[in-house]
Amino acid sequence: MLPLTFSQYFQEVIWMKKPEKLWQAVVQCDQTYDGSFYYAVKTTGIFCCPSCKSKTPKKENVTFFFRIKDAIRSNYRPCKRCRPDLHQRTYHPHEEVIREVKGLLESEYDQAWTLQKLSESVGISPGYLQRLLQNAQ
Repeated sequence: MLPLTFSQYFQEVIWMKKPEKLWQAVVQCDQTYDGSFYYAVKTTGIFCCPSCKSKTPKKENVTFFFRIKDAIRSNYRPCKRCRPDLHQRTYHPHEEVIREVKGLLESEYDQAWTLQKLSESVGISPGYLQRLLQNAQ
């Protein structure tokens, strides 16, 4: 396997901590995650975008990939319905960090969050998180 770029590594570290979040995106056909990851179904040999409108597969038959070439190397072919091979959005790791921070603040609103605690929770420096939050709008 080729070495990952920093953004690919960062993306995989963030997502691998939350496989349930990936699964929910598949179940809900969530278009906002298209290009962030792909799911493959072992029984069909096909990989799709999270927003694919095909029948929801059984959870135990699903494998997640973060790059199309990894799905293809694992002998999966692109879905003919959602065509994940034709539209790849550019991944911006800062968008995922902002979503992660918003999720923490919404789900654990009763905690006394500091910039330090938030930055430790998402795995980046406090200064970098502050810049991301300032530029988020």
